[in-house]
Amino acid sequence: MISISVRSAVTVAFLVLPALAGAQPRLDIGAPTLQQIWVDPDRGDDRASGRSAGEALRSIIEAWSRIPRNSSSAPLASAGYEIRLMPGEYAEAAIPHYMELRYGSASAPIVFRGANGAGTAVLRAGRA
Repeated sequence: MISISVRSAVTVAFLVLPALAGAQPRLDIGAPTLQQIWVDPDRGDDRASGRSAGEALRSIIEAWSRIPRNSSSAPLASAGYEIRLMPGEYAEAAIPHYMELRYGSASAPIVFRGANGAGTAVLRAGRA
């Protein structure tokens, strides 16, 4: 089984493997304007707004679908997105297999971040 801790991101995601979970991010993305989308694997609801921890979505797939589609030649420009992952384990079925059709930029990145810090959100994939 592969465990991936979510730490930080630039354009789509900077995923930190467990052996590196304590390491600091290698890239400072500054302070871009980010719209938050909250996800909670235990108490979330994919019909919710996703705008706060209390209105969290259940799946990362639904959070990804809330980011406007665009292209690599015309990435997000005015504001990026921060997908805030509440603590818990995210099953493989709740994680997008293909993350195309949504492109961040240096000024408007798409960031995945554990809401309670590094190592609190675990993405499960692969075989046990």
